[in-house]
Amino acid sequence: MTIHHIFDRTFAAPDTRGTSRCMDRQLSNAEALKYFVSSELGYGSDMKEITPTQIRTESSCLGTTDKMVFSGSEEDMALLVEMASVYQGLCKGEGTLVTFTGSRDWNFNREASLFLSALASAERPALATLWYMVAKKGGQPDDKMKRGDVFVAFELIYIDNQDPKDVFELSGIQYKH
Repeated sequence: MTIHHIFDRTFAAPDTRGTSRCMDRQLSNAEALKYFVSSELGYGSDMKEITPTQIRTESSCLGTTDKMVFSGSEEDMALLVEMASVYQGLCKGEGTLVTFTGSRDWNFNREASLFLSALASAERPALATLWYMVAKKGGQPDDKMKRGDVFVAFELIYIDNQDPKDVFELSGIQYKH
């Protein structure tokens, strides 16, 4: 189970370096997920294309344009595609009213929807996306939690495959499921 990752950087004129391939590598699903969250969501990349087997992103900073491609089987790409789709919707303003349905508890879904909608309205789509994924595992959204704490909880659950209940207990996130 691997995901192919390509990273190209284009330098703006008058820089004469043009475009260079910075990375072309195979990543484990966990490595790809961690890189995607820290680099693509963390730096506010635009989701240019999302298909079941491929995600293309683009970001610009300091006269360069970075283009990333993550590709793999539908099974390997499923979590990345879900996160990219949620993030893209939040960035486009479609997520101002987020409807969360990841729990069997109607009250939890309502509270999570309100919380995620507030984050999206505050133009914080990366944090809203992380909370969305944590809430899918039963973590009660809390506006007092710092982004770093939410990222660590996300990482422990989705990348390190730790039990969500244990992670929530350690991080102070209330468990609702």
